[in-house]
Amino acid sequence: MNEYPLSPDELDFINCINGYKQRHGRPFPTWSEVLHVLRALGYKKTGGASDGAD
Repeated sequence: MNEYPLSPDELDFINCINGYKQRHGRPFPTWSEVLHVLRALGYKKTGGASDGAD
């Protein structure tokens, strides 16, 4: 059970990831595959480049 209620965006993301896993037979998608799903949801990077080390 979740510790907090999920937002509609979170639920949409989870459902899209689960759909991707089912369609492609992938129990654990790679980060590249997750990025593919995000882009299909309309994600577009804005701002400057980031090295990911926060």
